[in-house]
Amino acid sequence: MTIKYDLIERYWIDSPKAFGQRMKEIVDLHPSEIETFELCKNSLGQSVPGFRMGIGPRNVFLSGREHGHEPVGTCGLTALIEGLAKAKIPGSNRRFPPAEKILKHFTLHIFPLMNPDGAERFSRQVKNSFPAAQFSYSQKDTERYRVILSEPGITLGKGRPPHFSNEDLEVWRKTGKPIGSLYTEDGVELWLDWEYEKAPQTRALKRLMYESRPYLFVDIHAHEGLTTLMVPAELDDEEMSLHKHFGSLVYNSLRKASIPFDPKRQIVTFQKAGWSGLTSVHWVYENFHAIQFLYEVDNGYRWYSPSLRSGNVKLPAISKVQIIMAVLRGITALLKIMSH
Repeated sequence: MTIKYDLIERYWIDSPKAFGQRMKEIVDLHPSEIETFELCKNSLGQSVPGFRMGIGPRNVFLSGREHGHEPVGTCGLTALIEGLAKAKIPGSNRRFPPAEKILKHFTLHIFPLMNPDGAERFSRQVKNSFPAAQFSYSQKDTERYRVILSEPGITLGKGRPPHFSNEDLEVWRKTGKPIGSLYTEDGVELWLDWEYEKAPQTRALKRLMYESRPYLFVDIHAHEGLTTLMVPAELDDEEMSLHKHFGSLVYNSLRKASIPFDPKRQIVTFQKAGWSGLTSVHWVYENFHAIQFLYEVDNGYRWYSPSLRSGNVKLPAISKVQIIMAVLRGITALLKIMSH
């Protein structure tokens, strides 16, 4: 497939303002194919946008950028929305063959920007929200990057809690520093909020899922060094076999496009002490037994590790085009096979 390299200009829209402008343009061009709605307002009163496409009986939920430093979901889902609306492969004039079948068989509920205030903070601190262009593979830059993501957990010695207390935030705000992009402005980690429901986004998305009962849910994130699919550890053998089958089709699509992924971690269960019941994919599985994936896409940056010293290990460069196409191709592969 020939890709025109206007993909970056068109779809690498890292700030909420740029995203709003681009999506208005796309919706105005395709008003009959895309329904725009507001999922909710966040704690600052900013709109959390939703987009609905398709007429099928099976409901699919696609979410991105719960963490403000992970623009892969915003950018990739924007490309997917326009590709489906135009029935053209983004970045080319070629037909997008799966588009008609996908929109016939599914109703897609798409949320590319779940954490607008986190995204805004990150876009101010990291040029183009692309850390690989700003930070080097070094211990010093890794520590700088972690501060942008993880405060006030570092300063307060709290690690990465699902949310910070009001007392924590009162202490933190006296520092005058921006809160980390893992969180909303009021200190909620959206990905870990599915038990506590502290954020309006979590409550609103849960309500919509109860009404629509998802058949498929994909939660798109970014990772420093791998592209992989993760599923809940609670899947039984039959469900795991099904998820592995669908996941292998995603990796086949990435392989054909020469998009890097770690072949040793193709389909892995997500197991982390204290987190399992809190995450979106676990909640969706427990409540709906839907097919669901946590989709981690390589963001192009590498955490520094003493065991991977530069010069001893070749670190592949990941481009913005590859990131956009990883989301587009991966989600399309899932929807295509499930529409049969």
